[in-house]
Amino acid sequence: MPEIGNNTVNADINLVDETFDVSQSESYHLSIQIEPGRLSFCVFNTVINKYVVLRNYPLHIADQQALVDECEIIFEYDHLLGLKYKSSSLLWVSPRSTLVPGQLFDAANVDSYLAFNHKGAVGEQTLYQYVKAADFYTVFPCPETLISLLRKCQPNIRVFHQTVPFIESVIDRAPSSGRCRVAAFFYSPYLDFVIAENKKLLFYNTF
Repeated sequence: MPEIGNNTVNADINLVDETFDVSQSESYHLSIQIEPGRLSFCVFNTVINKYVVLRNYPLHIADQQALVDECEIIFEYDHLLGLKYKSSSLLWVSPRSTLVPGQLFDAANVDSYLAFNHKGAVGEQTLYQYVKAADFYTVFPCPETLISLLRKCQPNIRVFHQTVPFIESVIDRAPSSGRCRVAAFFYSPYLDFVIAENKKLLFYNTF
């Protein structure tokens, strides 16, 4: 097995369903999640609506470049990440993001929006996504080298920030009876906190 420094690249979770077939990968969807301390991915069979692979790799991150270097070794080591899939997506988990109301959003100003709350860093690309349930855009940075690495293996991969599915799921489950729904998403050492009521976003922050 390859090593990063003194750490061996080895999945601590490795579940493969008996129905998984490498030759059928073009009917599967690949979902990757990268967050502080781990890279996880799962494979979903879109024909039978079933998850057929789940793997998790611990990351030993010293800095952002070390994260990208470690991810590159994992991509080279695990052949499943390089298969041709029907579709693929990355969930990039990071405390750095900014919400912008839909009516005020202008794609030409994404770097300025992000600068309101976060300092930029060399080698980052500012991305954005529409949060339909809240009529907001989420603006977030992602390392350019990581995006390049991902698109080398999965050319059509879509990059998401964790705020998008998290906020949408909380709003979708918020009661319409005047009661609030409160939810927290933990990713060490941070947490995202959301309050929604009557299918509307009342509060979002990262601590």
